Amino acid sequence: MLLSKAMRLVAAAIWLMGTLPIHAAGPPLPTLRIERTAAGPVAWIHNPGSQPLTAVLLATDNHPGGDLLFWQDEIRVPIPPGADRQLKVADLPPGISPDRIQLQGALYADGSSAGNPQMMGQAMGPLQRRRALLLETARELLRRVQKAQKAFTPKADLIGDLKVWADSLGQGPDAEPGARALVASTIDQLDGKSYSDVLVDLLKTESDIAAGGGSNPPRNQLVSHQ
Repeated sequence: MLLSKAMRLVAAAIWLMGTLPIHAAGPPLPTLRIERTAAGPVAWIHNPGSQPLTAVLLATDNHPGGDLLFWQDEIRVPIPPGADRQLKVADLPPGISPDRIQLQGALYADGSSAGNPQMMGQAMGPLQRRRALLLETARELLRRVQKAQKAFTPKADLIGDLKVWADSLGQGPDAEPGARALVASTIDQLDGKSYSDVLVDLLKTESDIAAGGGSNPPRNQLVSHQ
């Protein structure tokens, strides 16, 4: 059967389309709205995607030392699809105007991401190190609480030990506020819960962090971007 030139071109186009990989549309970038309040500026993050939002990468370009990138990590309490969350930015370093903050990236619970690939790549290292420390902290908490439960250690004694540990986590140039907050949260739970209930919560926390990393506030992770 003879094909006209036009038909051959159509057939070639159809074949070519069939050989090319089909790329599904990536997740949308969340929206950011800065609002000034009496307590200081706050950022409203809206999750327009179909997956829980676990972290957003914010950037400012008016810092004297160069651009700054900073993560707001929400892995333990992700922002649900279609929901808004207020994130405080009042504790930014001096000289940064909240009006110049832009949302440059996002991480979702299923591992997908959206945003500026270059900035995401530059900022991912510090976030990964931070989350690795949080996972290590969660597993150490599990070990200590399990040991105390098996030894019938009075909760007051364990709480005292955890307070000393929390203080040590908040010292030095490499201190990680999120790790200290995780220990402090466990101390609060031990005040009103049994060892068994605290272990259930810690196991979930460990699982959540292992799946994607994260912690409770304070959540800012600053990264210099020249």
